[in-house]
Amino acid sequence: VLLRGKDLKMLIQGMKNELNTLQMMKERINKNLLENVFKNIESNTKYLVDASGAAERSSASLEVMQVILAGGFAFDIIDRMSGGTLNITVPDWVNVFLVDPIISVPFMWWGLNIIFLLVVSNRLLWFMHHLQEQALGALTFTAKVNKRISNENLQKFLKKRFLEITDCSVSADHEELRKSSWNEPKDPRWKGEAPKIEIQYDPKNEFLLLINLTVNLRRTQLSRDDFLLVFEEILAEEGVYSFT
Repeated sequence: VLLRGKDLKMLIQGMKNELNTLQMMKERINKNLLENVFKNIESNTKYLVDASGAAERSSASLEVMQVILAGGFAFDIIDRMSGGTLNITVPDWVNVFLVDPIISVPFMWWGLNIIFLLVVSNRLLWFMHHLQEQALGALTFTAKVNKRISNENLQKFLKKRFLEITDCSVSADHEELRKSSWNEPKDPRWKGEAPKIEIQYDPKNEFLLLINLTVNLRRTQLSRDDFLLVFEEILAEEGVYSFT
């Protein structure tokens, strides 16, 4: 019995040592995995930083190209004003208003060309920055509606829209959900740019679940809540659902 007890004690001690070894191996493996994750994060972050720098450099190069093209366009305008390369006789007004009072004076015509170049380039860069600012301000928000609808009237309403996406998903208990997405047509009620709308609804139980709207707030006078109210007003007019 004593020998058996000693054997069991030795077995328990061996199992304890083996368990400690397995725990150390587990910690080592977890540490290696964590180090790999951090290395991947670091490399991905470095890649994003490099990509951001490359995009910034390409943006600067694009502005330089815009100035160069604007310069060529400005000089073409000046050249075409007097007939330029059209192989026609130079009009008399060119000699009266340009050659005698301006071109005959040293460096005056050159200076006017440079000034015109700067003006055209400045206006072009201002216009490009204006377009970039107009592209900012995009807003996407989702509203939970959960209102009862008439699926028949909803389908009639959707037929009046040019649908970009129509999606259908069926769950394990045969519950069907549909999604439809489209760009709203121009309407004075939008007071500017019309939004892109996506709805999610249950055609079987006739419930409108979600309304997702995407719009550029810089191109409209409405607020986020106003967009939702206008769209619900349109749905009510189409008989999809009422506010009562």
